[in-house]
Amino acid sequence: MILQALTKLYEDLADQGKLAREGWANAKISYALCIDREGNLTQIVSLKQEEQSEKETEIRPRTMELPAAVKRSGRAVRPNFLWDNSSYLLGFDKKGDPERSRKCFEASRAFHHELLDLIASETTRAILSFFDRWDVQNATEHPAVQPVYDELCKGANLVFRVNSSFAQKDAAIRTAWQAHYETDDGEKMPCLITGKNGPV
Repeated sequence: MILQALTKLYEDLADQGKLAREGWANAKISYALCIDREGNLTQIVSLKQEEQSEKETEIRPRTMELPAAVKRSGRAVRPNFLWDNSSYLLGFDKKGDPERSRKCFEASRAFHHELLDLIASETTRAILSFFDRWDVQNATEHPAVQPVYDELCKGANLVFRVNSSFAQKDAAIRTAWQAHYETDDGEKMPCLITGKNGPV
């Protein structure tokens, strides 16, 4: 009974936005890729905020609730959904391996198509159009990239913003992510706490 009551409390707090739901987690985000309805990158906006430490005010990345990060080991190419670093969302970095950066971008494009192809919303169309139209070969020359190129190459995390709205706020996109996260090909059993079927 106590565990079930705690589960109910967790679900209530998640509904109120006070806790991240399963499949979601807080991530440190430095910049927003602002794209228009056609998927054109119009600008890259800093999301960093002033935070007061014990001795001074520091500029730090903003904490945002986003789809949970994938686990990467070694040089594995595994994209995050709706957010990532410049390798995965723009196709470049300063690690000296442009072919790998291109593979990261292509993996991200394929993953976003996998999750969003069947969703008909302005936000999904813009994101998929961005991935399909983005010129990786000339990415570093883009006027929106040049002012922040060095910062982006330091591993800053980026997120999509379509017409002033963050992509992760789109209800249809959230549903698609939740369905993907909860899908598992492994063995499933009822949870003793929630009563729901899920991966072991």
